[in-house]
Amino acid sequence: MENVDFTYRVKRVVQWTFFILSFAVLGWAITPYPVWFAGLILGTSASLINTVYSAWKIHRVGSIAIQYQGKKKMASLGTMTRYSVAILATVVALQFPHLFSMVGMVVGLLIPPIVAYGDAVFVHLKNK
Repeated sequence: MENVDFTYRVKRVVQWTFFILSFAVLGWAITPYPVWFAGLILGTSASLINTVYSAWKIHRVGSIAIQYQGKKKMASLGTMTRYSVAILATVVALQFPHLFSMVGMVVGLLIPPIVAYGDAVFVHLKNK
């Protein structure tokens, strides 16, 4: 049951993030602020990759913990990979300031975690 709940919640975070990302693409296409929205798209995309990667690694580490009950087996959560994706997005925004806004990119990096926290609060209040 918990694995299904975890998968379902990750799927909801991805769906909501894609929903927000679609509005960012519309903002990039039709507003006079395409640079800011391009930065938002870049940051949201990088953070979405990190979110899905984190969910995959957490599931994998949990499976290893169950499989090797108490025996030593090394498994990491991929922190350096996630840092690298965020740093790559930052470097792209810094190298091409005429295409990507740094502020928009930072805001985009925060969107999936905010969506995840909002989903957790919603589920908690719904189950109360």
